[in-house]
Amino acid sequence: MLYGGSTPIAIHLAILLAVVLTGHVVFSDDVTPIPAQPSAVNGWFAANVKPFASRKGSLDPELEAAEVNPQIIKVRKDGSGDFNKISDAIKSIPEGNTKRVIIWIGAGEYKEKIRIERTKPFITFYGSPNAMPVITHSGTALQHGTVDSASLIIDSDYFVAANIIFANSAPRPDGVRKGAQAVALTIGGSKAAFYKCKMLGFQDTLCDYKGLHFFKNCYIEGTVDFIFGRAKSLYVNTEIRVIGDIGMTVITAQARDNPSDDTGFSFVHCQITGTGSGTYLGRAWMPSPRVVFSYTTMSSVVNPAGWSNNFQPEREKTVFFGEYKSSGPGASPATRAKFTKQLTEAQARPFMVLGYIQGSEAVGDRVLAINALGCLPGIEHELPEAIVGTAPGVTQGLTEGHPMGKAVEVAATEGLDDERLTAEEGRIKRDFKVSLLLHEKDASSGDELLHEKDASSGDEQEKLN
Repeated sequence: MLYGGSTPIAIHLAILLAVVLTGHVVFSDDVTPIPAQPSAVNGWFAANVKPFASRKGSLDPELEAAEVNPQIIKVRKDGSGDFNKISDAIKSIPEGNTKRVIIWIGAGEYKEKIRIERTKPFITFYGSPNAMPVITHSGTALQHGTVDSASLIIDSDYFVAANIIFANSAPRPDGVRKGAQAVALTIGGSKAAFYKCKMLGFQDTLCDYKGLHFFKNCYIEGTVDFIFGRAKSLYVNTEIRVIGDIGMTVITAQARDNPSDDTGFSFVHCQITGTGSGTYLGRAWMPSPRVVFSYTTMSSVVNPAGWSNNFQPEREKTVFFGEYKSSGPGASPATRAKFTKQLTEAQARPFMVLGYIQGSEAVGDRVLAINALGCLPGIEHELPEAIVGTAPGVTQGLTEGHPMGKAVEVAATEGLDDERLTAEEGRIKRDFKVSLLLHEKDASSGDELLHEKDASSGDEQEKLN
């Protein structure tokens, strides 16, 4: 959101190591690229993030005011907090909220369908890194529409989540049931950040719908199009796990309509793991998707071709599917589809800087991050482990208390080198269901949602997304 002709855009990332450890509002150098060595990423953050004290006054006034004297609301399933339901905590926040509200969520599984309206910005969800709460529901596209099937829908700006598991417990789509897509998380507000969160589902797990978003040290799993939407987002050191034992698998379905639209997904130092074979990094769901993988470790689950034109060859001229210096058995430049790009350093650089998610209209110095815990004086004695404790790794403990009862595998992928990539053309076409694209209006926001007609039956149904 731009405030005035020269006020910079405020991007509420709040998840950098320096923020968690120091409790400072920080600013960033948004032009220095993420380094090639994974071990250097945290050092890069520390070197490029400057304390708020040196930039105070250049922050969006509303955001700066919101971080003064933030409120903590405790949610505990055992009744020891202010509320025992997350939705009740959100209801207690007034419309037109102007203050940071930290909802500190205790351990346990919260079976709720939650929506944060756009009139309630500046909300933080915080869970303990050693006892991450689970937010789960069983909504499907048939019941709610794809975007609104999510267990948590965020319409407001400046949202932050740390150490939270987002899941959808609906059954895995079987190709027979219509509208079986089930989203775990929909993020439609801008300037949002997710730190050490997990998104669990099958088809359409994460609806990265619209806005500027940052994901760091997260875990996202699914089957088909499980990261989709038209947002402009940066994913750093995030594990992307494919559940690929049956059927077609695709990681991204980025929904850029036009090459002039400033949206896209950038993945830097991520890890693609999982089961099965023949997984596409992305497909041309819409005419001009933009997706780049840089410094990403790719297991042999990845299809040698890498990318799909969605059986619409005319889109080969308008897609931007790029890779830069990725590694592993699934990183195979020689076999990639001809319409994709192996980027040079100069071409990849804009996708590897924090400025990527700051917006081209921003002027001058721009805010990078604000403390996810709201710079609370005295919060140290309330949440000592949360601030200075050692959090588990991205894949550590993923099999414990999984809300869908699935066996989430976290084994290393070195033993998968000899897998055969046998995705036959006929099977791929059946799974994708070459279709006609339709559109309809979302009455609540005015944004176009995407649908398709099943060419084989003539019935209108909400597409893979």
